[in-house]
Formats: sequence, C-alpha cells, structure tokens
Amino acid sequence: MNRGDKGKRPLKGRGHPPQGEFIALGGRESSKGPSKSQDVPDLKPLPPLKPLSSSTSKKMPTSLPDRKRDCPSPLQPLRLAKQRKTLSPHSPSVSIDIESSLKSSTSSPVPSIAPIDVSADELEGKVLKAEESGDRTRIDGYLTGALKVLRSNRSKPDPTMCLSLFCLVKRRPHLFRSHRVMEFLTSFLKRDSSVNLKGARPSPAVPIMACNILLCAFQDEQVWPENFIKVYVEDSLGDRTWIENERCRFFVENLLTAFDTKLPPRSVAQPGGEGSKEQSTEGASTISPKCSKTEEEDMFLKNVECKESISPEAEKVFPRYDPPSTQENVQSYVVDLVKDQLTRRQLVDNTTRNLLRLMSAACGVSDVRLLSSQRLETWLQNPKLNRPAHELLMSVALNCNTHSLEDVEVISNIIKMRLKTKQLAGHYITCVRVLVEQHDENLGTLIKHIIYNELSQARNPNNMPLFAALFQFAPEKAAKELARVFQDLLIQREDYLRAIRALLREIVRALRHDLNFVALCRGLMAERKETSFQELATIVKERMFSSLTDIISVTTLLSITPSVRDALQALKRGDSREVKVIHEFQKNVAIIQEEATSWFHTVVPHMFPVSASNYPQSLSKVLFMEPGESYSAKDSWPSESERIFLLSVINDVPVMDDTLTRVTVIGLSPELPLDAPKALKFVETLVQRAASVKSGVHPMEVNRLRFIDAILDLCVYHYPPNIQLPSGYEPPALAIANLYWSGWIVILLVAAFNPSNIGEVVWKRYPTMRCLMEMVMTNNFVFPPPTMVENPEQLEELQSLETQIVAAEKDDILLFETHLAAATSGKTITEESSLLLRQLISLVPEGPPRKPPQYIIEQLKALNVTIGIGKRFCCCRSPDFLLEIIQRQSAAQSRPWLADLVLSSQESLDVLPVQCLCEFLLQSPEDVDTEERSERHKETVQQVLSRLHILLFGDEATSASTSETLESFMYRLHSRPAKERNAAVKALSLIFTFGNENGNTSDDSYSWLLDRMPTLPYFDAVLGSLTFALRKACSEELNFERLQTYIIFLSKYSTAEFAKDVSV
Repeated sequence: MNRGDKGKRPLKGRGHPPQGEFIALGGRESSKGPSKSQDVPDLKPLPPLKPLSSSTSKKMPTSLPDRKRDCPSPLQPLRLAKQRKTLSPHSPSVSIDIESSLKSSTSSPVPSIAPIDVSADELEGKVLKAEESGDRTRIDGYLTGALKVLRSNRSKPDPTMCLSLFCLVKRRPHLFRSHRVMEFLTSFLKRDSSVNLKGARPSPAVPIMACNILLCAFQDEQVWPENFIKVYVEDSLGDRTWIENERCRFFVENLLTAFDTKLPPRSVAQPGGEGSKEQSTEGASTISPKCSKTEEEDMFLKNVECKESISPEAEKVFPRYDPPSTQENVQSYVVDLVKDQLTRRQLVDNTTRNLLRLMSAACGVSDVRLLSSQRLETWLQNPKLNRPAHELLMSVALNCNTHSLEDVEVISNIIKMRLKTKQLAGHYITCVRVLVEQHDENLGTLIKHIIYNELSQARNPNNMPLFAALFQFAPEKAAKELARVFQDLLIQREDYLRAIRALLREIVRALRHDLNFVALCRGLMAERKETSFQELATIVKERMFSSLTDIISVTTLLSITPSVRDALQALKRGDSREVKVIHEFQKNVAIIQEEATSWFHTVVPHMFPVSASNYPQSLSKVLFMEPGESYSAKDSWPSESERIFLLSVINDVPVMDDTLTRVTVIGLSPELPLDAPKALKFVETLVQRAASVKSGVHPMEVNRLRFIDAILDLCVYHYPPNIQLPSGYEPPALAIANLYWSGWIVILLVAAFNPSNIGEVVWKRYPTMRCLMEMVMTNNFVFPPPTMVENPEQLEELQSLETQIVAAEKDDILLFETHLAAATSGKTITEESSLLLRQLISLVPEGPPRKPPQYIIEQLKALNVTIGIGKRFCCCRSPDFLLEIIQRQSAAQSRPWLADLVLSSQESLDVLPVQCLCEFLLQSPEDVDTEERSERHKETVQQVLSRLHILLFGDEATSASTSETLESFMYRLHSRPAKERNAAVKALSLIFTFGNENGNTSDDSYSWLLDRMPTLPYFDAVLGSLTFALRKACSEELNFERLQTYIIFLSKYSTAEFAKDVSV
C-alpha cells in the first residue's frame, strides 16, 4: 500500500480518501478473480470550480447594482465558452458549450474508482454485506458498476437492475449520497452525447430513474449539492429531457427552491392561443412540468413501477438551498449565465425559448426579473416566443414581491411596454393585477410610474386600461395612492395643477366614473410628516395648499356621475326608482365635506402656512360657498352652463353633525385664522342648504347638545383684551345682535330636523327659542305669540317685561361703552353717539323671551313657507309640542291656526295628534271665508272623519286612541256655551255615522249614543269616563231631547246607585 508514493505513480494525482468513517487499508478475497488493485484504484482529486473570468463575457448595460461577496463561495460561476456562429437547437454542446464548462467539476463519468461488475440479482446482497463490513469503497464500486450497466444502454435500460437500485435506495438512501455515486447519477441527467442527430430526442427513462433515486437519497438532507442546479440548468437550456417530466416533478420542485420562485398555476401561466404552429407542439413551461411520454419510457416505467418504487416521503418539497452563502452562489451562477446568454444570443431558435423558460423558473432572483423586464417587450411581440414570453411576464409579476430597487425598476420597465395586439394587452393587464398583489407598495409604485408616463411626451396607450384594472382590483387603496402621487406632483417646483385637473378628468372617464371619490379626497388630505416636506419653501407649501383645495373641489364635482344626473332628472319627473343613487351621492359629498372640515381643523395648521386670507377662502371653496367662476378659472372646466347645474346639485346635499361641530370649533379657536362671524355664516349656509334637501334623506342629524352652546358662543361680543376696565366693574354678558338672532335661526332649523333631542332641549330651556317655535307652528308671527299664555292678560305682562328688559339693556350697554371709551379716547358716550347700542344685545339665552327684530320675523315667514319648519314641529309626537299648545289654551279661545295646520297636512293626517283632529272638527264652518277654501275644508273634514272613525272602529283602534278621541269631545258636552255643546254633539254624530249610508247625521238624532256607542271595540274601557261626562252634561244641557237621551244611556249603563239618583 504505497498509494501516497509520488515517485511510483508520477502520472496519477493523489486521490482523496473515500467519504465516511472507514478507510479501506487492506484487500478482500474474491472468488471472481479481480485483484485488489483492480477493485479499488487510486482516487483522483476533484479540481476546484473556476470562477467566470470577466474577460470571457461582455457586461450588459443594466442598472443592476454590483454584487458584493464578502467570502469565497463553494459554488462559483463557471467560465463560459465562446459562442459559435451557427448553432443547432439539438447541438450536443447545448448551444452554450455548458458540458465542456462542467467537465472541470462535474464532468461526465470518469469515476474515482473502477466500477465493480455485479448482476442485478446479487447487487443488493453484496452491497448490504459490504456495508456490514464497513467497506464503503466497495459499496461505491458495486453501485457505480450497476449504474455503468444502465449507462451502457441508456435507450433500453435493464428493468431488473433499476428495480434493484430502487429497492436499495429505499432501504439504504445514505449509500447513494457518496460523492462518487452522486456524480455517476448526475451524469445521467446530462445530455447523451451519443445522440447527435438533429431533432432526435434522447430517451428519458434513465434520467427519470436517476432523478427519483437522487430524490429518495437526499430527501432527508437539508442542503443539497450545488451540482444539481448545474445539471438542471443544462437540461433547461438543452433538450429539457427530464425537467418537464411529471415523474421528476418533486425532484425539480426541490431544485427550484434554490431560486425561491413563486410558481403560477398552469392555467394562468399559459394563455390560450399561440403565435405559430410550431408553438402548439413545443414543450410545456418549466413553471409547470408536464408529462412528455414516449413508447420506450412507458414500457420501461411499466416494468420498473417507478411510482411505487419511491417512498411517498420523497414527494415532500423543502427549501434545499437555505444557507445564505449557498443560495447566493446558486443565484449568482444563474444571473451571470443569463447575462452571458443575453449578451451573446442573437438568433431566435429553440434554445432561446428554453432560455426564457429558465428565466421564468429563476424569477425568484431579483436580478433575473430585472434582466427579463428589459427585453420582455421585444420577446412578447415575437410570434415565435409567444408562449414562453407570456409565461416569463407572469412569472416576473408573480415574484416581484420585495419592492427593492430592482423591483422598482422592473415595474418601471413593465409600465413602459407598448403592446399592440388585444391578446397581448389582455395578458399584460392580467399580469399587472397579479403584480399588485405581491407587495403592499407595488400598487403605489405602479400608479406613480403610470402617472409620470402619462404626463410625459411619450404616453403609453395602455395607461388608461391599466388604471381601469388597478382601480377595479383595489378601489379604495388605488384612490389613496393616486392622491399620494398628486401630492408629490404638487410639491415640485413646476405648477402641475392644470395638468392634474385634466388628467383626473381623463382617469374618471377611463374608469367610467367608477372611482371612490371619498377615498381620493381623503388621500389628498393625508398629512405629510417627512422631513423633505417640512423643508419645502413657504411659497411651495402655499401653492400646494391652494392646489389641494382646488383638486378636492374638482373631485367633488366629478362625483356627479351620469347615473346621478339621470336619477336627478327622473326624480324631477316624479320617478323615484333610482333615488338610492342620489342618496349615495349625497352621502359621499357630505362625507367629503366632513373630512375637509376635519382636515382644516387638525392637519392644515401643521402642514401649511395659513393666514386670515387664504384659510377662510380655501375652506369656503371646499364647502362650495365661493363664486362659481373660481371653480373653473384654471382651465375653464366646467363650462358656464354646466357649472350652474353642477353647483346646484352639490349644494343640495345633507350636512354631517361633525361638519357643523368642526366649523364652530374652528371659529372659536383663537389659533386658527377664522373669526366667529365667518364661522357662523358658514354654519348658517350649510344648515339652510341641508334644510332644503327634498330627496327624502335625513338632511342633518345632530346629536351633540353642545352644538347649541357653541352657536351661542359664536355670538359673544369680546372687547379688546388690552383695555383695562375699572376695578370691581363686571361687564355684562353681551352678544352681537345680528349674530345672536342668526344663531337662533340656525338652532331653530336644526331643532326642526332633530325635534326629539335638540328640539326638546331648546323647548324646555330657552324661552326665546320656544317663542320662535310657537310662531312657526301657529303661523302667527307676533310677539308674544297668543299661544304662549293661558289667558290674554298674560300677554300684556310679557310685553311689559320686554320693555323693561330693553331699558335695562340700554343702560348696561351705555355704561359698558363709557368704560371702554374712558380707557381709550376718553370721550363721553351718549345714546346718540353710542356705537355699540345698536349692535349689541344682552346674552341671557335662558332668560325671558326676547322680541325678534322685523327682518328676523320676515326670515321666519320665508323659511316656514319654503321649508315648513312649523309643520315639522307639529308632526313630532315625542315630544308633542302641538298637543302641549292645544292643552295650554282654554276651549273658548279661537284657533284659526289649527284649521290651517290640518289643511296643510291633508296628505299626512296620521302624523297629527288625535286632539288636533278633534279640534279641527269643532271649528265652526262659518270661519271659512272663501268658496275655494270652503270646498277644501269640506274635503279635509271627510278625511278627518275617516281617520277618527278608524281610530275608534278600525284596525288601528286601541284603548288609548278610543279614550283620547272621546275625551276630546265629551268634556265639551258640559260646556256653558251652547255653541260648543252643539259642535261636540254634531262632531260625535258625524264620526259614529261615518260610512253608514242609512245613518242619520241630524242633530236631532241620537242613535250615535244609544246604538253606535256600545259597539265600540273598547267600550268597557271608556265607559267610566263616558258616564262621568254625561252626568255633568245633564246639569248643563237645556235641550230636552238630548237630555232625555243622556238619561236613557246613563240608566242603562251606569251603576245602581246612579240610577237611583236619576229617578229621584
């Protein structure tokens, strides 16, 4: 044993010892006759991998960053041979001479030891016996000998030998992991050099067997040899003999974990339709291997039962190249290989298609994605590369999931693609949608590059279809990202406002108005906190603030879609089928205004330099209170005729509770440049707009009771803070008079639409407000309203009290102004020279009711006609303002306003209280002044009778409704004036005989009491109150027949004690 003696064997290099724990030091006797030197020859050393020289490949002009390697790698990129001029798709060199480049490390089988010939029947036994003795070298000899038998006849391998190997690898997988056996097996995965005929495809039987043996042998290994990747690349660029075979699928999928590539489904990766006839016969993509069978393969696999020979445990896929250094080496090798191929490749042949398939499989590497994106446009439009180019584009999109600098450039390259055919454009848009899903920031990057491309000189015709796809996929997020890009454009030195307005209209047109306008406005109002924004020049920030308010206004106008216009036109014609479209539009505009006021309150003061000139004007513009010309001054859109219509639609929207609250808070904040009078004017305009909405939606739902105090706080008069008043003097609580009464009008309108909360509070707490409410309810605009008191004498007391309050108020204001003048000019203040006397009023909202000025009275009249404030209060049942007014007045008082109320509520009598309807019937018909009014009165009487009859006898009859209806009339039966008694009897007769054709409605007939009254469904429930009222009526009634009827009824239905009293 002188293997290490260099002098004896000068032509042979020193061999490495065999792997494993045992080293063979002596020979074993054999009956077969081979000597020890023949069984175990010396081992050859494995030469190191040679790095790819920079001189052998040309660098591509890409934007790829230089890769930095801190430590040497066990797998270095191979030196690539020079490309030949003329190449064949089936050239043995695989068109890149990869076999010659692999010979330095994984060359085709020149084993380290001589294979030992062994038969298939003896293989397993001899290998197991050698394992028992620990002779690893002999094991390798037997295994390589068996594999040599298969290599000698690759076209028709021995099935028995294959089965023996399969059984052995299942029992002893570790024996096949030795370097010598692994090299022998990987040599089967390379192209058979004996197949040199053009178009000839080698038999896949042996490669399939080798793949499954390797898979079973290495299934428990966490890290696989890097040489597997090399043979994979060779077959991928060559004949693709085994990488697309279904029986090698799990082995291939484990190899692909080296690239960390996300594989799309076959149906997604391969679009329908091909570019040429040749493509219909070409192999499937590496992305999804398919079964490519031949007769030899079928026969071989049927004999060896490949599927059953391999354990199901081998069908698991794990990351096999997880160590960073290993993964970096593999990926660097593939990237450098692809670079070299792209640099040298000129002709479009089968090998080029295979290169695209390899790139599809390696798209998990960011550099491969970037290299692909730079040439995809040309490949996609080449009919010979239709299928692999489609698959490559999908793979690039599916793996663009890091948002690194490379991926950002990939997205940029994809956006620049110009695809002409409809099929290409459709697949292109599908891939872009897939790309959006891979990373949260991909959508924003896509939209940014599309916008920049659209604003450039070379616009891509695919931009608008891309927008449609992106906004359809993620409507809200896409709108926010679009707003973000608009903000970035407004930060630039150039003024992009005009371009953004035109682009926004184009986008809305392309999306067919299917845009989330609320999300877009919310994105435009997003706060920017980055340092680069904080360092912007003041003039740029001011311009950006003005431009943002303009774009928000334009966006709101664009939200009036054609469907909204059609629904509005239909509603004017009386067709309310599409009213939901109007409600949705109005809700969106109200939300935009709510978001805008919140933005002005919390974000704008921190982002932009605001002043008393630009802040109120911008808020007014967003709330559409500026002149119409200001909304089209930049680019004449909308036109004058369209502008009038659009603004009228925008102004006919509800207002949110938070919008009103924010505006009042802004007006009360000393830090914000919006004074109280302007804030109150904004609130008044918003409330009056909302009160005029007629679409059926609730125009303003206010739940914050603090809103009342906030409005009154906006009216307070504040004297200059630098004035010192005399010590001990307490200035009176004063308000600016015109603001004070405007504030009450605002509160009145809000209370009319929120009677159950705001209305109830102001009715109970503020007498001045209750006075205004009764004015509009009774339609009697005199101060004080007659309904506020129970008798006329109290009216004089209220008038006298108002006179005293005015006098005291005048003295307080003059004294206060005198102190102010003494601290400044020193002038004497008189009633004639006073400036504050005509402008201020005492601010005591919970004090006695104050008389409103005449212009407020006129304003109340107009609002009551156009909006119907009084009717809204009258229709409220909780609290029941109308019933309280009716019960406060005595029966002798005239109520002409009540008849007007019922007449005006002719279409909705069911919302009025029962007492109101009863009072209407008790009104004398002589009060009706005109013939037209008389006819209308008669028609209303029939409707009231029908309503009351239903409450007594119909389905809506209850004990409460029966009691309320009868009590409204019964207490009138014992009134002293005979006129009231007669009216009550007539009304009861009309109600009980309503709908009875044979019934007698004459005053002389009392069948309504004796015959109809006992038929009430709830007669027993009201009998007690009924008999009590009739007993009292007997003491007042002078009509003998009527009195006789009362006594008959009482004697029949009263108690025994009462009957005895009557007889006496």
